Amino acid sequence: MHDADDQPPVRPAARADRVVEAAALAILIERHPEELTLLRLVDAMTVHTKRRRSEVKAIERAVAELVGVGLLHQQGARMVPTAAALRVAELDMGLG
Repeated sequence: MHDADDQPPVRPAARADRVVEAAALAILIERHPEELTLLRLVDAMTVHTKRRRSEVKAIERAVAELVGVGLLHQQGARMVPTAAALRVAELDMGLG
């Protein structure tokens, strides 16, 4: 087990990326079993803001990271949360 002092400090950009990942996953879990495309996810995440290129890129990175760690399945242009992501959300463990 590691102490908190053993962990490298979290960069502000990494923290912001995690916020976007969490928001994207939350939307995809909430809308499950609906399959969303990247465009629909971007629409959902930028509904109250003027969409900027930097936001779209951040969402693209978030999706890639979530797919890479096994929390999202991408089927062509569509994506859905994995069974593991849905199970953790179901347990509502307050891990956010």
